[in-house]
Amino acid sequence: MRILMVTMMPPQPHSWGAIPVLLHGQLCALRSRHKITLVTLVGNHSERQAVDDLRRSGLEVHPVERTPDTTLRQMRMAASWLCGREHKRTIWNHEPRLQHTLNTILATRRFDLIQVEDLALGAYTYPRSTPKILTHYEVLRPRSVNWQVWRETHSVRSVVDEADWHRWRRHQADVCRRFDCIQVFAMSEQVRTADL
Repeated sequence: MRILMVTMMPPQPHSWGAIPVLLHGQLCALRSRHKITLVTLVGNHSERQAVDDLRRSGLEVHPVERTPDTTLRQMRMAASWLCGREHKRTIWNHEPRLQHTLNTILATRRFDLIQVEDLALGAYTYPRSTPKILTHYEVLRPRSVNWQVWRETHSVRSVVDEADWHRWRRHQADVCRRFDCIQVFAMSEQVRTADL
């Protein structure tokens, strides 16, 4: 099959975090039987090096540089969160150049499957006609919002986190509905299928 794989970071065999290593193992297994095209966000030297290594191995890779984390970007993200309904993680991982790259590739190529790694990347636009799998790494069971958190912590961040939690359940359900299959790779707490 021809698979378009979309990731938040390049797959790497050795990394500070678990997800790049998991992605690398998954990519190696898929490459043994399928033709893979990778679209990935990159933001540091290690990730750029990983892209170079993947290209040297013969993989077709389309890296998209993350916008530098400046004060202006943080202010824009805060304004976007305050004025909208998106979850913080989705706003943080929104890169217009990634959508442009996807649109360019999908306008000229046909894939048998689109594999999207992470709920934040599930918020991008993908063709309805192509089967899509979403790997969900942060499945959380819904809970009540603790609006008393200000009294407990006197922290603005805690209040924002609680408000963001309120958005998470709807956001998780909205994104999951766009996909034909949800692959739960790891869970932070026990979850029922009904929660998705």
